[in-house]
Amino acid sequence: MLLLARGWQYIYWDSPLRVLVWDEDAFSGVVQRLGWSWTDWVTSQRVSGWIEAWTISLGVVLVLGIVGLLLWARKRDWSNLARALILTATAVLLLHVVLETKGHYWRVGHFAELSLQWTTPILFLLITTRSINYQLVDYALRIMIALTFIGHGLYAYGYYPVPGHFQQMMISGFGVDNEGALLLLKIAGIFDFIAAALIFLPARGVRNFAIWYIIIWGFLTALARLWSYSGFSSWEYLISHWFPAFLVRSEHFLVPLGLFLWWNSRSTSE
Repeated sequence: MLLLARGWQYIYWDSPLRVLVWDEDAFSGVVQRLGWSWTDWVTSQRVSGWIEAWTISLGVVLVLGIVGLLLWARKRDWSNLARALILTATAVLLLHVVLETKGHYWRVGHFAELSLQWTTPILFLLITTRSINYQLVDYALRIMIALTFIGHGLYAYGYYPVPGHFQQMMISGFGVDNEGALLLLKIAGIFDFIAAALIFLPARGVRNFAIWYIIIWGFLTALARLWSYSGFSSWEYLISHWFPAFLVRSEHFLVPLGLFLWWNSRSTSE
């Protein structure tokens, strides 16, 4: 779902490529070597067309990553092609996360919050490989889940400026005022930190409690993209914009759910 949703966003809407190519400090040298002035570069319809073409091309690469996953699942003669498609799509996902992080002032917490939004295809490859290293995969899943919720917690707690849409989702979802929304977010941030730590404990009961908190809260924060804006958006915009936003964040609860089911299946087989 991650690749499908992100691919749709690139093909139908846009990408964060402009964060890079319209950054004068980072890109002006390239522009000068191409023989453009900076003003002409950022105002050119031709350049804008190039960005749109690259965006759509990257969207196609993301969709081809889905083909790679399907081929990989068949476990036949297409494994090399499948791996190449998946890893190429993962590289585009990583580029997206890096550019989003750049657009958020290179905050480490922002990159951490998006951990599952680019590592999920790699985690899928790890967990479905023939010579699986169970301990490696287990800890890779826990680390990526923990980073995602620590990053989310840093915003919710207020270590970074609390995003306006976080507050809006709390106001719409719980019927509180702005002050109440900030308080609920701070509490949620603390719970995010605690849950991220508890999933590493060996005590199965505590660990399962923490992972279920993560699953439920991950689902609610993803679903909030739909319920918080359903009253402000047309159905067309809700389906074309906010539903893909929900699907992108579905990894925040589906991966933890998969980890919980994997724990249970291994404990019953041991």
